[in-house]
Amino acid sequence: MISSTVYNLKHKDGLNQRVQKVTFDSLNEASDFVKTVQKNGQMIACLEEIAYFNGWIAKDKVREIGMSMAKNAYGKYLIDLANRDLEKDPVRMLVKKREK
Repeated sequence: MISSTVYNLKHKDGLNQRVQKVTFDSLNEASDFVKTVQKNGQMIACLEEIAYFNGWIAKDKVREIGMSMAKNAYGKYLIDLANRDLEKDPVRMLVKKREK
């Protein structure tokens, strides 16, 4: 669990704002979490993946974007994503299961 302190501040105009104080340890924990997820073959906040899963962009567009970055890990991830069968994708299967 990432530890941090949350403060509720009241502005002069009456609006409340949540402010989060992040510590070195909490940043370190977050970094470790991201590394663990990405070692398991997933990306965090991959906008192309989100758009593709929601039907906002086509498989060919994902592949095109991936090919433009084919030399780095993100581009390779997008190419692999375009080659996957969405019906057998483990993330999609979990989402569908929760929606039922």
